Amino acid sequence: MRLKLVCLHCYAMDPSDNMGALNHMVEAVALDNGPAPDSSTGQRDALPNDMLRIKQQMSNQCFEMAVQLQAGKSKRSCSTSEAERDLPDYVKEMERVKTINFNSTLALHRMQMWYAIGEKLKQNDSEAVALKAVNDRCMALCSQIKQLQQESRDLQDEITEIQKKRLEMKRLTHEKMKEMEELMSKKGHPETEKYKAVLEKGQANLEKYKKMIIMAQNVLRGILLALQSVPILSVTGIMFNTGMGQHILKNPLIVNGIIEKAALRPTDVVLEVGPGTGNMTVKLLEKAKKVVACELDCRLVAELQKRVQCTPMQTKLQILVGDVLKTDLPFFDVCVANLPYQISSPFVFKLLLHRPFFRCAVLMFQREFAMRLVAKPGDKLFCRLSINTQLLARVDHLMKVSGHSL
Repeated sequence: MRLKLVCLHCYAMDPSDNMGALNHMVEAVALDNGPAPDSSTGQRDALPNDMLRIKQQMSNQCFEMAVQLQAGKSKRSCSTSEAERDLPDYVKEMERVKTINFNSTLALHRMQMWYAIGEKLKQNDSEAVALKAVNDRCMALCSQIKQLQQESRDLQDEITEIQKKRLEMKRLTHEKMKEMEELMSKKGHPETEKYKAVLEKGQANLEKYKKMIIMAQNVLRGILLALQSVPILSVTGIMFNTGMGQHILKNPLIVNGIIEKAALRPTDVVLEVGPGTGNMTVKLLEKAKKVVACELDCRLVAELQKRVQCTPMQTKLQILVGDVLKTDLPFFDVCVANLPYQISSPFVFKLLLHRPFFRCAVLMFQREFAMRLVAKPGDKLFCRLSINTQLLARVDHLMKVSGHSL
């Protein structure tokens, strides 16, 4: 799969999962306590007493309603400052409840999935045998992932130790060179030439050692990037919905390149469509003032919330759960999106018609769609999409992304 990254710069113009969700249903059943008693002389005698009892009950109810109305008036008479003071606590409590709900939904979905797999494995048909083989393969891959991640952490520790040793040796070398320079500065010292030769040799060895350290660090960083390119979803066990066009950008170099091309400012509000597990979101939160992420899959929303939970970035992230094509887009300065490919065309038109204007959009498309966006008059791929897009925006091709980065 070959992908292309495209940037849209809007011209200034005059204004002109449901998966995992739980549905609760409550039914009210009216109970019949038996047939109504027949009219009799005893009932006619008890009628005045019943009327008095009903009157007393109505009086009590009226009194209770008056008390409740008085209490409501007293509550409404409370100061606005107290209500405003309690509002942040209510918002925090609501966010906490939403997080608990997402986590519960995710846990229930996983339990249902594993229960269904377990029931299927109990059968003795060909599908059960194939599913068992896939399950064994997944378990082996998870073990390999954990082993690779442990090796990655060990390599990171080794890099840290190498850096510490390098700094210590650099400090000692500079101290030694300073002493030798002081000795050389003294005129008439008998061993000046000897120290000078040793100093030149030490400087040459130091430069050679620096080059070796830099080369070793580059090799180890490449190994770490290869090991850390395994997506988080391999560990969490979430399966992608290919029907929704879900794909996660794993290569950190591509993520950094996209953010660099976006030229974010500390005051920018960024709209991200399809954040997935947050590989790009956490980088955007480091650069921008606020990130508004729009995600349809509740499972990925829960994973994204877990990733930023209890961190300073939590307050800078706003998540919109739903279909971006059916959602009213908020105000934003820059749009960065790793789009599901089947919504590429409608999302581009929705973006171009959005008001107020945004500064730019950095979007990743399939190669064929991107080539139509940047096609010029006379090209074979020049079409209605090219005309409408280039009429409202300047389209630039930024970089190519290989299928191995997804």
